[in-house]
Amino acid sequence: MRDYDGTRRLATRKDFADLQKLYQALPNVDIGGYEPVSLNDVPERMRGIVAMFESFKHCNKPLLSPMSLETVQKKKEVLRLYNIGFGSDTYTDDHYVTWHIVCPNSPLLYSQFACDGIQVYAEANQPVVIVSAPMSGITSPVFPLSTVILSLAEELAGLVLAQLIKPGIPVVVSASLTYGYMRSASWECAHPDTMLMLAASTQMQREFYHLPSRAQTGVTSSKCIDYQAGMETMQSFLYTALAGCDVTSQTAGSLANLMTSSLEKTVLDDELIARVRLLVGGLTFNEEHMGLDMIYEEDFGGNFLVYDETLDYCQEAWEPTVSDWNGSDEWEAQGQLESTHRAHAIVEKLLDEAPESVLDEEQERAMLDYLHTIEVSG
Repeated sequence: MRDYDGTRRLATRKDFADLQKLYQALPNVDIGGYEPVSLNDVPERMRGIVAMFESFKHCNKPLLSPMSLETVQKKKEVLRLYNIGFGSDTYTDDHYVTWHIVCPNSPLLYSQFACDGIQVYAEANQPVVIVSAPMSGITSPVFPLSTVILSLAEELAGLVLAQLIKPGIPVVVSASLTYGYMRSASWECAHPDTMLMLAASTQMQREFYHLPSRAQTGVTSSKCIDYQAGMETMQSFLYTALAGCDVTSQTAGSLANLMTSSLEKTVLDDELIARVRLLVGGLTFNEEHMGLDMIYEEDFGGNFLVYDETLDYCQEAWEPTVSDWNGSDEWEAQGQLESTHRAHAIVEKLLDEAPESVLDEEQERAMLDYLHTIEVSG
């Protein structure tokens, strides 16, 4: 976690819960759960199932399974928690409630861990997401186009395995390709080549194979919330959207190439997502919005301030939630606050207003009893 005061530290269960509370409250974050941070103060055996419980407790949006489910047993325990949450031992047999992310080991290898993930979730009638994540020049050829080709081969292999296990099971393929940064022998989410590879992969997935496409987006290499973070995050959000990606995760609040999370950046990213959605929606093109009657009616050198259409449109017009659009004098009079400071105030307000739990008492007790059973049995 990167705290508001700049401290970088290992994340805790409370941090995870606070992120879920923000996901619940923010209007442009549609999915909760997953694993934006690890619960380092929870025993390793319990991290995945506790993360899933905290997700249920603080967010009633669609919830994704955590990633730290290293064994078949842990995967099945999380699926059992979904059934408890929905009040039926067989609920997942007939309903899609989550997905499981599976990553091949580039180049061209599926570990037993990855194959187990496909099998357990497909057999449980839950969608599988195949996330191929080669790094150009490191775990794929150095050329971006070749990296795209390799990743598509890995995605199709996982899709075939899922269909062999349960024909017709939904599979989402994901473009998570990254640029291999040779200066430090690391991977770089924010390189423009990463965006080009993502766009090519998305177009192949959707237009050639006619598959739903997922991507990790909102990425930056910046370690703090600064100009670089905004520049790279917007690059990532906008290019992902323009490429036609259907769904994203690992999206809001990310810093340092997905290795750090920030509550304040989560709030800032919520505004960025709203901006991108407005941009890709394009102009409304109809007779009313052409406004020809108003143009013809108004005098030369006149204005359109008092038209009913102006007032009606502005009632519904988009406005920022964090950005400051006041004049300089007013901004200075209010303390010259930067966007991070305004985001922090929103974080404090949302966390203060968040309910203790979005579960009813019976649901929460049943889940806690199940967690206790797992903890005792080891």
